[in-house]
Amino acid sequence: MKRRAVILPSAREQLEELGLRLRLARERRGISQVLAAERVGCSRETLRRLEAGDPSVSLGTVLRVLRVLQLDADINSLAADTDLIGKLDDLAARGIQVGGARRSRA
Repeated sequence: MKRRAVILPSAREQLEELGLRLRLARERRGISQVLAAERVGCSRETLRRLEAGDPSVSLGTVLRVLRVLQLDADINSLAADTDLIGKLDDLAARGIQVGGARRSRA
């Protein structure tokens, strides 16, 4: 039996809002669901599920839809390092030491 991931209500709401924004962007561009699905390389049903906020649609499909709608420019900013401490923690997690020994303040 396949296990289903638990989707928190706030995450479901975010997915539904993303789906709505993608649908509106597609419609503003005058692209039908059939044409968008063809360009993305998925079925019309998969595109409909994405636009409805279905969490089972693959991330790869989401990225292809963003590219088709020319909305992929900001994709690299998702989960990007936003502060110095975060960057240092990421480096430390990889075993990379930055700078010299720490000095205690006297």
